[in-house]
Amino acid sequence: MQQTVSSSLLPLAEALAKIHQIVAPITATEIVPLNHAINRVIAQDVFSTIDVPGSDSSAMDGYALCFHRTADHLQFEVIGEITAGMAASFSLNQGQAARIMTGAPLPPNTDAVVMQENVIADDKVVELKSLPIRNANIRRSGADICRGETLLRPGERLTAARLMLCASAGIDTVEVYKKIRVGIVSTGNEVIEPGTPLSQGMLYDCNRIGIASLLQPLNVEVTDYGIVPDRLAALQTVFTQAESEVDVLISSGGVSVGAADLVKEALSQSGQIDFWKVAIKPGKPFALGRIGTLLFCGLPGNPVSAFVTAQKLVIPAIKQLQHELMPHPIEGYFIHAKLMRDIDRQPGRQEFLRANLSQNEQGELVVAPQAKQSSAALQALALANCYIVVPAEVSRIAAGNFVDVEPF
Repeated sequence: MQQTVSSSLLPLAEALAKIHQIVAPITATEIVPLNHAINRVIAQDVFSTIDVPGSDSSAMDGYALCFHRTADHLQFEVIGEITAGMAASFSLNQGQAARIMTGAPLPPNTDAVVMQENVIADDKVVELKSLPIRNANIRRSGADICRGETLLRPGERLTAARLMLCASAGIDTVEVYKKIRVGIVSTGNEVIEPGTPLSQGMLYDCNRIGIASLLQPLNVEVTDYGIVPDRLAALQTVFTQAESEVDVLISSGGVSVGAADLVKEALSQSGQIDFWKVAIKPGKPFALGRIGTLLFCGLPGNPVSAFVTAQKLVIPAIKQLQHELMPHPIEGYFIHAKLMRDIDRQPGRQEFLRANLSQNEQGELVVAPQAKQSSAALQALALANCYIVVPAEVSRIAAGNFVDVEPF
């Protein structure tokens, strides 16, 4: 399928807007147990059928007190003990107390719970230095969750805290969108597997492991298509196979303008290209397209470029495919830090400089760009803990100015 694609560079915000228009979220769902649901995306509202806590309970180890008619009474008769999991089998009357443990249900007529560290007690009497305020250290029924309350909504990703929330309400299964199947392939005659002998002119493939690791928090099913040589027929064979096996195919290499960069041509013949070239650095030669219903993401071959474009473009596309609610606007999640070294650069593309963020002796956030900013300099990426985000039109930023920083 031949088509004409503009070679002009697309700003990142416009590329993300196009992804939002192009990528249709999946609709298929399944029900899974909580212990298999981490990082899945909720497909239906999750409601609580109970109050949490289910009854008024103690927030402390201490003593439940009844003093509602005597404000200056500091000695209380201990008439029993209640531990977590027990039902309160007695009520308190004025001037009475009960030994109680954290989470245990309160006996009727409890006005407050006093911490055990704040009393003098024996088996029969507890003496206070002063009365606690009414309702102190009491967890009221439904204080955390009310029966019928919406706990989660469609599009929310199940984090560890959200799984705990579901479990606390007695929920053991959730309906989620089906897993996205993602294929990963590297291209190039010069690329070989790590662990094999390295001959002159060859490079070890590090892109597949990096991309697969970036995708791990999205809980996708990954198919590794290995390394494909720079041959049009070989690329088309992988494209055809992937179309029947996965929902997304991510390739690295072969999307630039060299004689051996055949991914764009193979994609044009097998499917369609929606856009090519994005105005970011590193990562300009990025291609997004489709082969039938398969979403194709073509990353640059240089490892840092592949890493950055996977972060900035592929992950948002997969999140949309998964039906995850995306924050809006996408911009504006930066922090500001004082620049420690001058930045001089060629304007024209938004740049993500690998850098290190720290705090100086005055408590200020300061940031220093790594010395090596080549799109092949992986060590700088591995040592960095943030990006300095430089607007496309900026050519110089002097040390001492504040810059936008995106922590890893």
